[in-house]
Amino acid sequence: MKKSVRKNHIVINIIPCILMMFIIFMFSATAGQESGNASKGMADYFLGFFPFGQSDIDVRESLLEVFNRVIRKTGHILEFLILTLTYINFLKHFKWKKSYQYLGAYGLCVIYAALDEIHQKYVPGRWSSASDVLIDSIGGAIGVFVYICFINIRKRMEKKDAL
Repeated sequence: MKKSVRKNHIVINIIPCILMMFIIFMFSATAGQESGNASKGMADYFLGFFPFGQSDIDVRESLLEVFNRVIRKTGHILEFLILTLTYINFLKHFKWKKSYQYLGAYGLCVIYAALDEIHQKYVPGRWSSASDVLIDSIGGAIGVFVYICFINIRKRMEKKDAL
């Protein structure tokens, strides 16, 4: 591949990385109360699908808190899963071993997770949390796993079609 074409591919493939990092940054920049209200609204919506969510007020509040926490942590995992996939897509244009590409993408994910938590420390009503870095890192690991599974499935399908 010509160097100019390869350079264009690299530039084009860094755009999703930057876009996803911007999205995460904007979610993190949301003030604590506003962020909490958004996830609680979503939790309340989902709680409406369960008959036990309509009963006793104390039970409902407890369930609402659990649903809220699950939604928030799932959001962390999904954000960083997607970010890691964009990093892998970007790094595959370099002539590195696949394992280095995956480790590089995962490493960038962990670094960005830590930077994101530092950023949150300075947002009103938010705080940084080492457990969130761990959860974000789990999302990154799942992203690498999903990518490897996808590649293996695609290879098997190509072998099957070749027969």
